[in-house]
Amino acid sequence: MEVYRDEALLQQANGSNTRVRIDISDQRAQLLVGDKQEVAMDLPCCTGKAGKRTPVGTYPIKKKIAAKRSNIFGSLYKNGRQVHRGDRRKYRGSYDRFVGSSLPYWMRLTDSGIGMHYSAYVHRHPGSNGCVRMPREAVRTIFAKTLVGTPVDIVH
Repeated sequence: MEVYRDEALLQQANGSNTRVRIDISDQRAQLLVGDKQEVAMDLPCCTGKAGKRTPVGTYPIKKKIAAKRSNIFGSLYKNGRQVHRGDRRKYRGSYDRFVGSSLPYWMRLTDSGIGMHYSAYVHRHPGSNGCVRMPREAVRTIFAKTLVGTPVDIVH
């Protein structure tokens, strides 16, 4: 997965001078830096599939959690055996334990649970449940170079 990095610009990024741009049409994300909003990083991403589209608009990063676990998607267990994997709201049986899917470098954008995070499944076509999936090293850098409040522009 090709990721463009301008190391000189990344050195200047301090959280207060950054912005993220997500292009749904192109399935690319950019970390922009400075007054001129120059591209410090350009990377592939994966946004929401049909019926679960990533919402267009400008959102501030509301919360950052380096080692977040989903409270909706994951695995359900009963008596130590996995009985369901996926959206726990769709499971009608009984269970005694839920383990949420790992969402490393979680950056919440909306109150409805849309955010940006690492995923091994970045296919450059809409395929997520609304979140913006990114490659590990790239999202780790974005996580480090942004703050709660950093604007994220999601465009078509």
